[in-house]
Amino acid sequence: MRICNLRGLILFCLVIQLFCYRSIPNARTTSEVIDLTWYQFGEDLPMDLFGPWELYWGKLYNPEDFQYGKVQKKEKVTTYFRPWTNQLNGDSKFPAQGYATYRMRIKVPPSSSKRIYTVHYSHLFSASKLFINGKFVHEKGKVSENLSEIVAIRTNSYAEFEVIGEEIEIILQIANRDFFRGGPRGEFLLSMLKPMGKFKIKIIILEMFAFGLIFGAAIYHFFIFILNRKQKAFLYFSLLCLAFLVRIPILNSKIYEHFVPIPSAHFIANFLHYNDIASFLFANLFLNALFQVKRKIWINYIFYIGTFISCFSPLFPSSFVFYFNISYVSLNLVIFVIQSILFLVLNKQNKQSLYFMGFGLFVFAVLCFLAISLNYYGLQGGLYLINAYMIYVVFQSLFISNYFANTVERSNKLKLQMQEEHQVALQKQRSEMQLMVHDQLGAGLTDLKMMIEKKVRSNESQTLDPIFPNLHNRVISILQSLRNQLLQLEDLDLIFQNFLTGVNLTLLRRYTNVGREFDFHVTKAAEVHFEDLKLHTEIRNYYLNIYYILYELCTNDLKYGLGESSWTIDVSSGKINIEQKNAVEHRNAESPHLKSIGNRIIGLQAKLAVKIGEKGFHVKLEIPLPKYG
Repeated sequence: MRICNLRGLILFCLVIQLFCYRSIPNARTTSEVIDLTWYQFGEDLPMDLFGPWELYWGKLYNPEDFQYGKVQKKEKVTTYFRPWTNQLNGDSKFPAQGYATYRMRIKVPPSSSKRIYTVHYSHLFSASKLFINGKFVHEKGKVSENLSEIVAIRTNSYAEFEVIGEEIEIILQIANRDFFRGGPRGEFLLSMLKPMGKFKIKIIILEMFAFGLIFGAAIYHFFIFILNRKQKAFLYFSLLCLAFLVRIPILNSKIYEHFVPIPSAHFIANFLHYNDIASFLFANLFLNALFQVKRKIWINYIFYIGTFISCFSPLFPSSFVFYFNISYVSLNLVIFVIQSILFLVLNKQNKQSLYFMGFGLFVFAVLCFLAISLNYYGLQGGLYLINAYMIYVVFQSLFISNYFANTVERSNKLKLQMQEEHQVALQKQRSEMQLMVHDQLGAGLTDLKMMIEKKVRSNESQTLDPIFPNLHNRVISILQSLRNQLLQLEDLDLIFQNFLTGVNLTLLRRYTNVGREFDFHVTKAAEVHFEDLKLHTEIRNYYLNIYYILYELCTNDLKYGLGESSWTIDVSSGKINIEQKNAVEHRNAESPHLKSIGNRIIGLQAKLAVKIGEKGFHVKLEIPLPKYG
């Protein structure tokens, strides 16, 4: 289900940008005026004025120049809304540095009243000046025939204008000095207010959705790092997400323009370049921290050397910087993809997690290279790059969560296995100690007992020193205590194998030693619960505390009780219910007390109820089952 939701998310993000505008059909028409009288500009999607456009290279014509016939037809070149560096000028291409005028005439549906149209186009490769129907609309940057006076700016353009009649004339002057591409880029959209508003809302929704998703991932992984400082992969991934976030407002809609002054194109270019450096740096640190592969350190050296050199790119001439920046991004993206694939191949412990990372990496690489290629050839690739960021973050988040969940599970299993081995070793050591104590100390005490008895028998006819009977009784008592302790250790070993059997034998032996009867009843639910219970390390102390509580209840009964002792153990409603009943000598005698088990009761969050009546002593104990048990 989660995979289906992800696929739906990806499909939504890709489709939402496909239905934002329409293109002019039969764009290769040679007519001087493009007939769009059939199009419903107020209801349908914005129209992309892809072409054909009139191009006048090396000229900056104003509307008056066309109006008064100052423009010669031989200067006109028919082209499309793409960089002029992509167009042929005879046998050669136009140079990147220079200036030109673009012109288009459109017939729109006639109307008897005044109508408001809008145009929208992304930032051009340098400076531009727009005229519509003979009127100046705006200038972005500074357009000049003197190349040294051209000022580039990176900002989208949006304008509203009134139309009287059925013809629209668009004149766009463009000048470029520093960019490796010259001329227009992206789409030039024409519409009325309502469709254009919907178009802008769609773009902003996608960007805000991507921004919120990536921001949530950044905060989530940062707080995971705060809780677990040793896992630095979470920190680097969070920083990588923040680097992606910085680019989103600049890539497509350029929402930042509504909040801060618009900086120069060179500042934006350098800012994005250093952001790219930070992104690749965090991505590299993320991979190294995640997989902890030290054998492929040569890849890191190649990356760090390139990163160090690229830090000085703003010092080079402007015309070279833009070539260098796009080359740096393309080369490092290839290195990052190769490094990721290499680490994936070397790490085969969790194939399901690797599928997430592999798929996300594949889509990310494809969309990034697509966006770079589109931008290089003068198309708008910002939305594809935003989708690439979003898809990469989603799938890497799934990969990280799955990867570390399996890593923690393997670590816990290994830790549990080591603890079990440690417990087995302690059990063997305890068994050896029992044998040593039984064989040496027990044998020594037995020999001492036999010597005293022999001495007593040999002096029966004579007056015997009073110390010998006392010493004989003392040795017998110590020997019996030693045997009881050894038997208790054996009972503990048995408890680890079968809890109920160990408890039953312990209580039975203690009551038998004092000559009292013992009734031990276990319900069916308790039998089912304890039948398959293995006292592994996580719950061993929990059930040992229960055992010692029962041991203390037995001690209390042996001290104050009379007759048969009745025990019942039941498991229901997530609790272990224990009842113990016995008769007491009389109510005015010393009252039974259970203060010795108070700390264990608190530690187990158990409930203890004690009732002393005419018929005897009654204890009810409710112990919640351990959550991990």
